[in-house]
Amino acid sequence: MEVLLRGISIFNTTAVILASVIGAATAASVLGQRPAFNAPIITTWNPQELLLCILLGIIFGLLVVAWVKVFYTFEEVFARLRVPDTYKPALGGLATGVLLMLFPQFGIGGVGYEGINMVLAGELTLMLVLILGMLKILATSFTIGSGGSGGIFAPNLYIGSMFGTAMGILFQSAFPNLVSHPFTYTLAGMGALLAGTAQAPLNVIVMIPEMSGDYALIPPLMASSVSSFFVAWIFLKG
Repeated sequence: MEVLLRGISIFNTTAVILASVIGAATAASVLGQRPAFNAPIITTWNPQELLLCILLGIIFGLLVVAWVKVFYTFEEVFARLRVPDTYKPALGGLATGVLLMLFPQFGIGGVGYEGINMVLAGELTLMLVLILGMLKILATSFTIGSGGSGGIFAPNLYIGSMFGTAMGILFQSAFPNLVSHPFTYTLAGMGALLAGTAQAPLNVIVMIPEMSGDYALIPPLMASSVSSFFVAWIFLKG
């Protein structure tokens, strides 16, 4: 409703909630009740950390602006190529394939949830998460910008998780007595990037805790998502 209708009304909400409950119950009866991400139990955060979450949101709002501009730049470049439209997705796929050859096992291709689970498990270094975040931006821009099929929902979660982890590691290094769980910022980054890109902060405040199974993250997600939303809204002119 936030994305399509730019607002929420009680009558639309009732229908969406009923449909979601029925869909979730049907899927859970077959697949079981498991969160999408294998997040560790991240239930402790200090009230002072909300200031860091707001700072993360401001930075991510600027990152959203850069990400959107990169995406549309690639789209314009492919549109101007003097190549038949039939071959443009093939060129985008070729460029994406080269990136996958460099880092094949970290979820740059496809949905990328395996890469998110790896970063939540603490298996990736600061430098690697920065590289993977930038490569996912390029891979998504190559794929969709060239006319290929796909969306930006899962890529936003991936990119946000990588740069959010980088911020969490940096915050922990700068404030070791304050930040005890850097992976809180992994999920806060996911929410902040998606909130700014889709301009749907309320959506991610509910969605990320459900996908991770950790509802104690709602206050940090509120802080990061809303601040990212406002910064992106200002710079992207609504």
